[in-house]
Amino acid sequence: MTGTLLGFAFCDAVTALSSWYALTFAARLGAGVMGGTLWAMLVGYAARMVPAERRGRAIAIVLGGITLSLSLGVPAGTALADAVGWRAAFGVLSVLAALLVLWVRWRVPGLPGEPAGGRVPLRRGR
Repeated sequence: MTGTLLGFAFCDAVTALSSWYALTFAARLGAGVMGGTLWAMLVGYAARMVPAERRGRAIAIVLGGITLSLSLGVPAGTALADAVGWRAAFGVLSVLAALLVLWVRWRVPGLPGEPAGGRVPLRRGR
């Protein structure tokens, strides 16, 4: 999780500093990949953080947060960009993502990966 957040912070920093369209495009593409990976990880992480009887609620909270962030993030980012400029707005996002890494490492408990035998391979042998 911290790797994807750091990747997101890096991509936003590159966007803020870039003056080359291709680099900016690649940085935004990378940020999209990091964001999509993070959303997918958060659902699984929330399900493992709570007892089995609370998994549905934990997943619903995470998905509700994702919906809110996607709905409110664009208008909030636009307002911030109008106030301080688009480069500064991406710089702020980069710093916030880096600070979030520190918060995650400090406040969010570490959980083991998939339990033994719990994963189903994508491709089964014949």
